Amino acid sequence: MLLPAPLTLGAATAQAAARAARETRYARSEDGYVAYQVVGDGPLDLGFIFYWASNVDAMWEEPSIARFLRRLATFSWLLCFDKRGSGVSDPVPLAAVPTLGRCRKDDS
Repeated sequence: MLLPAPLTLGAATAQAAARAARETRYARSEDGYVAYQVVGDGPLDLGFIFYWASNVDAMWEEPSIARFLRRLATFSWLLCFDKRGSGVSDPVPLAAVPTLGRCRKDDS
């Protein structure tokens, strides 16, 4: 008896499904919104902070980065986000940029 071939998604359909699974959402911070995406449903919670000039939408366009993120999502609940002032998060007003002294850990 011949079994039907497994159902496969075309490349365009698979890409559309992947985009829908990683919808960009926005969390309210004190003075703006922070963009984030959640992918995967593994048992570990994993926060991934990309380098300072991140963009949660654009990082999926680079094949090696997308492959890395998909791998992380196979065993975790992966949270990716853009820091304020980068990517699709709200910008930080120039008057609100922290000074070096404010960025340092308070040792007192």
